[in-house]
Amino acid sequence: MSEHREETITPQDEKRRMTAAEVQERRDEGFRRMAEELRNPMTRVQRRCISCGMVVEFEVPEEGFKEWKAGELIQNAMPEVGEDERELLISGICGQCFDRMR
Repeated sequence: MSEHREETITPQDEKRRMTAAEVQERRDEGFRRMAEELRNPMTRVQRRCISCGMVVEFEVPEEGFKEWKAGELIQNAMPEVGEDERELLISGICGQCFDRMR
């Protein structure tokens, strides 16, 4: 004889459930991100802080990196890259050391 078990759903479980539309939206967002990455390939950059010696590795958009190297202002060439990473590229100083200098 099969046993019938009732599932208890807590309010936390209810919040975690996604509708079919939410699942599809999340899937679509993933595809949009992948398409964007294909259009704008990233370059992995590794820099050592000249102050503390910490090695920081991060990604920058390939085209933006080329534009910056060609003379464009870094904030215009790579606005999506964080301030700490941009400072490391410009001065060789990591964000933590830069903050300590202020």
